[in-house]
Amino acid sequence: MPVPIDGESLMPVISGGSPGRMTGEVYSEVYYHLTAMFQGHHKLIHDSETGQFELYDVEADYAEAIDLAATDPATRHEMAAVLSE
Repeated sequence: MPVPIDGESLMPVISGGSPGRMTGEVYSEVYYHLTAMFQGHHKLIHDSETGQFELYDVEADYAEAIDLAATDPATRHEMAAVLSE
C-alpha cells in the first residue's frame, strides 16, 4: 500500500496541460541559509544570514525576475509571519 504524501499532482503537466495553481503552503530548505515558502502563486525566499526577503509571483513571473518584496509589503509580511511560526 502506498504511503500518503502531501503534494500536487504532476499528471496535468505530464498530459500536456497546465500545472494549475498550487494550494496551501509548501516549505523547502534551499542551501544552508535560504528558506523558500510557496503560498498560492507567491514564493517568498528568506536569507537567514542577511535577514533579506525576496517575493515573486511565480504565476506571472515564472523566471523570478521581478522581486515584489518592496512593492507588495502586505504579502511579504503575511508570508513571513507564517514562515516564522
